Amino acid sequence: MKFILFFILFLSIQLVGIALPTATVTSTNVTCFGGNDGTITITPTGGSAPFLFSIDGKLSWYVSGTFLNVSAGIYDIWIRDSVPSEVQLNGALTITQPAILAATIAPTNVTVCNGNNNGDITINGATGGGGTYDYSINGGVSWQATNNFPTLIAGSYDVKIRDAVTTTCVITLNASQTLTQPTILSGTLAKTDVTCFGANNGTITVTAAGGGGTWEYSKNGGGTWQAPNNFTSLSAGSYDVRIRDFANPTCVAIINAAYALTEPVLLSVSIAQTQAI
Repeated sequence: MKFILFFILFLSIQLVGIALPTATVTSTNVTCFGGNDGTITITPTGGSAPFLFSIDGKLSWYVSGTFLNVSAGIYDIWIRDSVPSEVQLNGALTITQPAILAATIAPTNVTVCNGNNNGDITINGATGGGGTYDYSINGGVSWQATNNFPTLIAGSYDVKIRDAVTTTCVITLNASQTLTQPTILSGTLAKTDVTCFGANNGTITVTAAGGGGTWEYSKNGGGTWQAPNNFTSLSAGSYDVRIRDFANPTCVAIINAAYALTEPVLLSVSIAQTQAI
């Protein structure tokens, strides 16, 4: 009896011509690794309204067929109409995402002299995203398409990379990439003044610090240089004492431009005579 009733119901449905729901499914992929800007849109094309929609294999249903903020993954797409009839539209709709942005930083520290601007940051081997990139060393305040930043002073740099097409896709490579510089050249002087008027037994000794750690010395304003830090056999006078970094000779520091060696005054004598009477 139950079989007969079911058969009659089946024939009735066929005679009425009830159609199963149909729909088109479109999607957009995630634009940045780890993002959730993917979309799925289900547009009914047949069946009996109103419709319900599911993208998780019928675990949950929604009255709207537009799904925003979708993460990368595999989705089981269904539609249900008012009959109700349920149809699986796509059992494995895949939302993809780009590979994560990545790159390496090659820093070059400031050389030659304290306060110079010959530091450099180069960002190498960029991968992920859409394949074209912009670069920043100031935390994203400004961007450039080239991966090299020359003529930098010592300091801390916030290095980032972004997808040139999806510019909201940004990765921090190093928020505090440090460029160092040599310590400032400095020196102290010690002298021995000339001991007798017109003699040349004065000396000047320079104790240096900073730079690359090895130095050259001049007592004539850079006219000539020597490796020893001691000047001997000096006459009284004014000396322009300088030091320079041996490895980077353009880095020069004036220690004293008018360093004086003194000498005693000239010995003199007066003679008084008394004649015999």
